[in-house]
Amino acid sequence: MLTECANKIHEGKSDGQPCGLIQMKKVIEESFAIVRFNGVLAHYFGAPSEETTPGHPLYERGLERLAASEVFESSWIKAQKKMDSVSPNHSNSNFYMYRHYFIGFHESSFECIAINTTVKIHYGDIDFADLVKSMNES
Repeated sequence: MLTECANKIHEGKSDGQPCGLIQMKKVIEESFAIVRFNGVLAHYFGAPSEETTPGHPLYERGLERLAASEVFESSWIKAQKKMDSVSPNHSNSNFYMYRHYFIGFHESSFECIAINTTVKIHYGDIDFADLVKSMNES
């Protein structure tokens, strides 16, 4: 399983509540994780790469390269809520369930706002067909 709480990073005022970014580290080199993001509001895949992670706005707050993280008090979620506020069906309470995730890779990164994640750890070799089947299992 993945370990958590290597770092916490704060984006705004916390009023003493847990906040920031939790780093997730891999535990076993011969394993990999299949991460499913449930209830996705928004996602981004691209820069920064491992080399350019220091240019990311959260880097100075502890964002690490090659790590999976969760951002608390996310300015990205706040921006999504502000954009949605012009809708006649808007409700601030709809945004409290969302979480902001960041995964850094060697050549790119992935960020996602979702309700939660499902993580499956796989050990050893797996062929592509079994990988796809595993990804589609709930």
